[in-house]
Amino acid sequence: RPGRSHNEYLNTLADWGVVGAAMVAAAWVLLCWGVAKSWRFARGAQDDFSRKKSNKFAFVVGASVALLAVLLHAVVDFNMQLPAVAILAVTIMALLSSHWRFATERYWFSADRWVKYVGTLALLAGFAYLSYQCWRGTNEQVYLSKAERTPEATSVRIAALEKAYRAEPMNFETTYALGECYRLKSWNGSAEYVAFAEKAMEWYQRGMKLDRYYGYNWLRQGMCLDWIDRSQESWAYYEHANELDPNGYFTTANTGWHYVQIGDYAAARTWLERSARLEWEGNDIATEYLPIVNRRLKEAAGSLR
Repeated sequence: RPGRSHNEYLNTLADWGVVGAAMVAAAWVLLCWGVAKSWRFARGAQDDFSRKKSNKFAFVVGASVALLAVLLHAVVDFNMQLPAVAILAVTIMALLSSHWRFATERYWFSADRWVKYVGTLALLAGFAYLSYQCWRGTNEQVYLSKAERTPEATSVRIAALEKAYRAEPMNFETTYALGECYRLKSWNGSAEYVAFAEKAMEWYQRGMKLDRYYGYNWLRQGMCLDWIDRSQESWAYYEHANELDPNGYFTTANTGWHYVQIGDYAAARTWLERSARLEWEGNDIATEYLPIVNRRLKEAAGSLR
């Protein structure tokens, strides 16, 4: 699975796409424009000895340098994934933005009673919404943490994951984890292996709807179909999984596993060897299945003599 790039700009582009990255960049551009506009007014004239002492300019300089350091460090690390850093950066940005009022009188106005009422209601609505989201997120994390502490493919883990799903039904990773639980229960040799595989496929299909770019849902769907002897339906899922993850050694290795299941050992060797080239350490599927495939091909060649 892809992880974090040690570059916040690439992470933002990968997480939010071109449109999201452009919105984030626009916020920084507007901030820089505001700082440039208010710089002269925060500094004041050098020969203005009648002006009251102020630390406005010192703050603008210090905050600007601090944010510049964050931006430079973001080239080699993913700072904004840490809530403390992100909150601090946004707070400094807000305080810097407040200095725009020294550049123009446009931002100086007196709020009448109705403006105060509307502002208060907006703040209360925002607080209520964020509180609700925080409550949902907390519940989800509690159950996800509980699931991580339980053995794989057990009823206890499934129950915890289902509660996490009810708390946040839009998390595709939870649906995938539930699919994995039922898939493993099916592959453990249960008499109900078909029912468990079909249950796993239901969760994978939910994951496909939540994140259509996550190839492992498609891969596991195909594997479950192979497992319950419906291989004629499975290739479309493997094909789509490889379109989404064309250079993933795990997807490639399991595609080789698919060909082993249908007895096409020549194709299986091609996929497994490619997987081994993509990842030559810790690739257990390719390591274990390649000797089997080569042996079967030799046996088939010997029987033709």
